[in-house]
Amino acid sequence: MPHFPSLSTGATCQYPLRRRTAQRTIRTEALDGSILRMYDAGSASTVWELRYSGLTDEEWAAIEMLFHDVEGRLKTFTFLDPLENLLAWTDDPSAAVWNVDPLLSIAAGRPDPFGGANAFSIVNAGQAEQRFQQTVDAPGSLHYCYSLYVRSSQATTAELSLSTASTVITRSYPTSSGWDRLHLSGNLNASENQIRCGLTIPPGGSLDIFGPQLEAQPNPSEYKSNRSQTGIHSRARFLDDRLSVVQTGVNQCSATIRLYSADQG
Repeated sequence: MPHFPSLSTGATCQYPLRRRTAQRTIRTEALDGSILRMYDAGSASTVWELRYSGLTDEEWAAIEMLFHDVEGRLKTFTFLDPLENLLAWTDDPSAAVWNVDPLLSIAAGRPDPFGGANAFSIVNAGQAEQRFQQTVDAPGSLHYCYSLYVRSSQATTAELSLSTASTVITRSYPTSSGWDRLHLSGNLNASENQIRCGLTIPPGGSLDIFGPQLEAQPNPSEYKSNRSQTGIHSRARFLDDRLSVVQTGVNQCSATIRLYSADQG
């Protein structure tokens, strides 16, 4: 799977960046004067303008190599939107995208740390560890940050994991009665094109969870709630026929790159 490369910092872009999303509503007027409006989901498109400065020659070469591999605007590649959550149905633990071990019981509609009711509780009634996880189609060679808010009325632990079929990284945290935002960051350096984000609950453990989020960068940003749409754009393209770069110094490059995607993530 060709994908847009990350920088040496682990992020996929520099800030500020611009993103423009276009959507369309179909308007139908009947003979009796009534009007029906419907959202045209197939018409949505997104354009990103990525402005880079101080790129190393190696970082620029990686972008240029992708441009040549996909033959400019001709072929598609995967772009992970730095402004979005890569996980789906983040406030709905009953959605099919979540893989829930059989001894876990989950209840939604719990109070969340921002005054809403979008948290959910997870209770492990078994005598073995149980996992709550989601798998996304994203390249295993990039740097990711998996984060979520956790609290517990009893002393227990929460273990976060990022994994592919061949490698895994984990980190275990003690929990408290107040909301803590836990995060796991790292590069799996894997060739697979699927990433699994997991939360392991110990035997007898009970946790309140809010805001699971996956991002292609070293640190977590503000939580973004998702339903079916995510920040994974598997049919992105370069918007221009050529790339232009300015050499501002030794091993220092500046460039503006525009990307386009007709899928919604």
